Amino acid sequence: MIAGGTLSPMVDLINLIKSDKKLFQFGPAANMHKLKWSRHLEQHAYLHMKEKGFNITNIFTAIDRDGLVGFIWSGTILKLAEEVIKLIPIKEIKYVLKPLLDIIDLLLTAVLLLYNYPGEKHITNTYDLGASNALFAHRYEIGCYGKMMYTVCMMENSTNGGQFYQRGMPCTNCTTGYCEFHEDENGYIEEGDLCEPPKESLSDYVNTFAPSTSTIRMKTPKPRRTFWKSNFFVSASSILFSLAILVTILLEVLDLFGPATKMYKLVWSRQLELVSYEYSTDNSPSNDSSGLFSIHYKDHVGFYWFGDLTVILELAIKVIPIDEFKKIAKDIMDALEGFLMVYWIMISALEVENPLKRNTYYGAAELLYGDRYEIGCHSNWVYSVCFLKKMEYQPWFFDVGVSCFGCQGQCEFWMSEKDGEYEEGDLCVPPKDFYTKQIAEKQQLIEATTNASMQVSIMILFILVLFFNFRR
Repeated sequence: MIAGGTLSPMVDLINLIKSDKKLFQFGPAANMHKLKWSRHLEQHAYLHMKEKGFNITNIFTAIDRDGLVGFIWSGTILKLAEEVIKLIPIKEIKYVLKPLLDIIDLLLTAVLLLYNYPGEKHITNTYDLGASNALFAHRYEIGCYGKMMYTVCMMENSTNGGQFYQRGMPCTNCTTGYCEFHEDENGYIEEGDLCEPPKESLSDYVNTFAPSTSTIRMKTPKPRRTFWKSNFFVSASSILFSLAILVTILLEVLDLFGPATKMYKLVWSRQLELVSYEYSTDNSPSNDSSGLFSIHYKDHVGFYWFGDLTVILELAIKVIPIDEFKKIAKDIMDALEGFLMVYWIMISALEVENPLKRNTYYGAAELLYGDRYEIGCHSNWVYSVCFLKKMEYQPWFFDVGVSCFGCQGQCEFWMSEKDGEYEEGDLCVPPKDFYTKQIAEKQQLIEATTNASMQVSIMILFILVLFFNFRR
């Protein structure tokens, strides 16, 4: 709104009516950068929230931390309310509540941004700007950490010579030389009002990430099934999603599961898949002496999981001829699957204590260990058996902190099909030598199997020789 000067006509109209006290202008801005995400600043926001908590009296007060500046912003409750509105079956009520929620969101944004807005004053570091700190055109990095009711955001603390921005036509004085572009609903490329921030190469990102600022443009990742360590957020138009929201709120309030500053992305292990196959040939949930939760086999820890029935149902949903019914069925399926996953892990973790007990295993909750990155499963249509490698004792599943900030290497990333930009996830890429270790373990397994087969062959030959000698 500031960059494009959207509010300027309204301000001009009010100033025509008022003769005594004129309102100051809001834009347009010729040099306002588009903001991109910084893990480094997000970590500072998380630490401030952890150390200072939240005081409603400081909602408009700027935060000073380690040479950075921060402010309070709205929490995730508005996003949650938006998802709840989607559950309302009566369209007329939905059409009334959605614009009302948008107005509340817009008003809250305006109040937070403009409460401490200094107008035409020269800005110094001593001026308490609150959330107006987000209006400096030269700043292009931000990091926030949010809870249900509020969010803390951090930025660098320079004041751009005492001015928020240079007034003028939008995007006409960009330091990078080009504006943001986006594709509209008709497929046409349109130019935006913000300047693109400086771009860094992927090699810069990989080499300088920890613990410095992430240089990859941050966007909300597409929903992907990174096994079971992906973030739990489900959209659905059913009562099941209400239960999922309830679980989400519970985890948010109690802060039970995260965020994890270092959690590896899980990769498949053929060796562990073989262990799962061997175990499942002689055992099932109905006759397993280990119970339904933690199972042990060949110095590995395992658990039961959902079978291929969900995959079969997903395939069945794809053949539904009516798109509206197909979408509803898929939403219900996603909600059910997501809720059952979280529920099964929580049931497995009922006896969890902090710090964790030694020599104690927690079934499916073993997936919560951030240092694990290998898994293997064998499944049928009813259930799966999965195994993990045992680990040395750790007092807790993971270190709490900003996701992916503690990665020893780099975060997972992928290239967006839409705009070719790199998108960054919340999981750490496994160590570089993990595949080499897997190959070595596989070779040892092959050699052990070969040696065992040779021993059996020699034994059979020896018995046959004895048999023929005995007959003579």
